[in-house]
Amino acid sequence: MLMQGGNAVDAAVATAAALNVAEPFMSGIAGVGYMHIYSAKKGEHKILDYVGLTPEATDLARYKTEECKSEGPLSPLVPGACGGWLEALRRYGSMDVGTVFEPAIEYAETGIALTVFGSSIFAQRADVLNKYPTGAGNYLIGGRAPHPGEVLVQSDLGRSFRAVAEGGEEVFYRGDIAKRMVQYLQQSGGLITEQDLAGFEAVWL
Repeated sequence: MLMQGGNAVDAAVATAAALNVAEPFMSGIAGVGYMHIYSAKKGEHKILDYVGLTPEATDLARYKTEECKSEGPLSPLVPGACGGWLEALRRYGSMDVGTVFEPAIEYAETGIALTVFGSSIFAQRADVLNKYPTGAGNYLIGGRAPHPGEVLVQSDLGRSFRAVAEGGEEVFYRGDIAKRMVQYLQQSGGLITEQDLAGFEAVWL
């Protein structure tokens, strides 16, 4: 991004999106987070909070085990990274979203060679991924973790990035992606609703 004339915010969001492909267990467009932006020109600090809330329907009685608090359909907060990344680009970025997401889209659609570290993480969690058809389908090969150097293609993720690049937050929080996320989670026993997604807002502190 910097070599193409972009600024640090463009590069940070592009890196986060690319890591969604290379290390989806560490970074993701459906994750949450904060961004600390410092303007040397203005001498000011800005903090962007895009940590989603718990779903409105959350009921502690549903959490029968410690495990379901940290993995599975009951565990996610309302996704905030998509809104946060786009808000950061809107206020401080210098490039269009399509250009910023372009590397991630290419990596997702053409595939990446998995690192030793990535392979080891998937191997540690293969039993969990195999519990969910989408987890196994997206990250495993024949039910096993990809070996180091094997190419992992994530076509669905590439399509999602393309859709967000073209349609913005509306697609992710109120459009087709939102509907598919909610449908999958509800079928799997999750709590996030379309109202939860539609109500998300990244906040400048």
